Amino acid sequence: MTRCKAKVSKVLLLLLSHYMSVNACASDYDSLMDMSLEELLGINVSIASKFDENVADAPSTVTVFTGVQIRQMGIGTVEELLNYVPGFQTARTEELGPVTNVVSSRGRRSLASSPDILFLVDGVRINDSWYGGAVYANFNITTRNVKQVEVIRGPGSALYGSNAFMGVVNIVTDKDGNSAGIRVGEIDLRESYATLTKKTEIGTFNVFARSYEDTGDHSRDFPDSWNGPTETIDPTTGGDLQFNFTGEKLSTSIRHTRREVEHFWSEGAFGDTNDAETSSFSVNVNYSFVENKDLTAKIDVGYLENSADYFIFGIPAEVFVLTLPVGSAVADYQIGTRLVNLESHVSFDFSYRLSEVHDVIFGAGYLRAKIDETDVRTPYDNDELVAIFEGTRTTPPTYFNGEIIDNTHFGEEGKTRHVRSLYLQDKYSAIDDLSVTVGVRYDEYSDFGSTVNPRVGLVYKGLSDTTLKWLYGEAFRAPTMYETGSMNIPTFIANDNLTPEELKTMEFGLIHDFQPSRISVTYYYTEVDNVIRNKVEPLVGTDSSKLTPINKGKKSLSGIEAEGQFSPWKWLQSGITFTKSFKTEGDPQEVADTLYSAYANFSSGKLNFNISGYYHSEVESAASGTTVTLKPFTIVNSKLAYDISGDVRCSITINNLLNKEYRTLSSSLQLSEGIPGRGRLVSAGIEFDL
Repeated sequence: MTRCKAKVSKVLLLLLSHYMSVNACASDYDSLMDMSLEELLGINVSIASKFDENVADAPSTVTVFTGVQIRQMGIGTVEELLNYVPGFQTARTEELGPVTNVVSSRGRRSLASSPDILFLVDGVRINDSWYGGAVYANFNITTRNVKQVEVIRGPGSALYGSNAFMGVVNIVTDKDGNSAGIRVGEIDLRESYATLTKKTEIGTFNVFARSYEDTGDHSRDFPDSWNGPTETIDPTTGGDLQFNFTGEKLSTSIRHTRREVEHFWSEGAFGDTNDAETSSFSVNVNYSFVENKDLTAKIDVGYLENSADYFIFGIPAEVFVLTLPVGSAVADYQIGTRLVNLESHVSFDFSYRLSEVHDVIFGAGYLRAKIDETDVRTPYDNDELVAIFEGTRTTPPTYFNGEIIDNTHFGEEGKTRHVRSLYLQDKYSAIDDLSVTVGVRYDEYSDFGSTVNPRVGLVYKGLSDTTLKWLYGEAFRAPTMYETGSMNIPTFIANDNLTPEELKTMEFGLIHDFQPSRISVTYYYTEVDNVIRNKVEPLVGTDSSKLTPINKGKKSLSGIEAEGQFSPWKWLQSGITFTKSFKTEGDPQEVADTLYSAYANFSSGKLNFNISGYYHSEVESAASGTTVTLKPFTIVNSKLAYDISGDVRCSITINNLLNKEYRTLSSSLQLSEGIPGRGRLVSAGIEFDL
């Protein structure tokens, strides 16, 4: 934690001092601030077709936020921002270590790592193959260097493969900025960040660095399995570093993030030793070997390393010894794990413009995933403990004399997965005002076989100021390597016979512009087949049981999503979203079936005020065996900013303005009433252009 903070802080100081010898690029902040809503609605996205197009023309249901909108709202993480996207909802969970965020979409609760949602940074995936998701290793993805965030609501496997199941999030970073900022606030919050750009004859160099820490929010009357109701905190630290080079044909990106959450409740108990430290490191090189007005050909080579170190206070000695054979050494049962997941990929992407109304894209890719480390450290021999719990050992386990050491693995180290893929998409406007998109992708996995996922999209713009969309897409979620290959876990049995979850979605959409405003409405119907869920598996000859993942048949989802963006006056920009899920996947209902969000931004001269909020309806938890209803909640945030000069801005941000006490779903037996969210947090900041 301290090493990460010191390194990032040092980088910030070096960057700021080095700036004195660098020619600054002009900031685009003021020009973006002056953009009308009409201009904002015209911003292009690349997420739906891998080339730039307007949201209304895209053959997907897409929501986009610009970096300026995000800063005006005072939103610091991508996970928080997704609560303002129709159909999406974010909740805290302790299912993977002390605390992470789980992102769900369209009435289906995702697993703790959010493997149903594909996350991209500048078009490159950061999900991995062990847990399938991105947010466990990229907890609290920063928005400080974001140019825009593009979101596909619905399937995207026809372009992106696995995990583009219920949605795709593309985080486009700012590679042209020259600015720095500092923020301080309650719970000893301290954040500093800077982005610097240097343009040269060979290309543009950009560096972003950020450091963050707080001492945590207190949650009272929190259940502890061993000590009764207690108080817990969640001190959080983090750092980010990203380097970008953009040349005429060659571009390179190096990205590193690190997060740590301490002390928070995990696995039934609160403990000063509870700790979760995660990191993500990636290198990506893109080279355009053909680029002209009709044909573009690129090769992309990348490396990703996601890692997680967890340490948890499990069971006090006086309780744990009761589960062991007579004569066993007496000690607290504490457990630490270390996971390192390595992935490398190479892909070729081609786009060919046959005419002004006809575009074809196609490509091929190869991905190799490797489980590099799966260490387990305990005060006892873990393999012997598992045998005792399973009833196959009756003698005391080996005790390491008070040391907590690596002594087994929870996955097969060195195990690999290979994925080969091909995709093709054709977008053609056969007649005026009608575009037709047809695409298909083939993926072949070394561990379970192949899958084919098509898409079709019709976009009709023949009505005055109105766009109609009919969309059909299929998608898949590959079984994670944790689900198929974990081992030596007392409560879980892997299943190497799992098959991919499969999805078919049909959508009908309407977009209506009445300048300078826009409203859109989408109805979706989704069928999910081969649903993967955990089943309780009794252990023969014992009173114990384990969970094992199985394919459990079909589920259907349906609902309506609406969003509107309005600017009745030049000094006011506002937006509102609404989601109603008619069918959700679970019984009990583990996701909110009704969602609202809204924001209003008031600008007058040098003053800017933004107020925003979101609502989640009630959810149900059956973790304790009895269904418990978690109350609905509304979270309101606000930010007041003042432009001191053309280059310096100060602000006050209040998160959870009303200090709402609320809880989100947990699957833990002891937390049937949910995980508490953070209370009101007031912070002040200053940002300046360099």
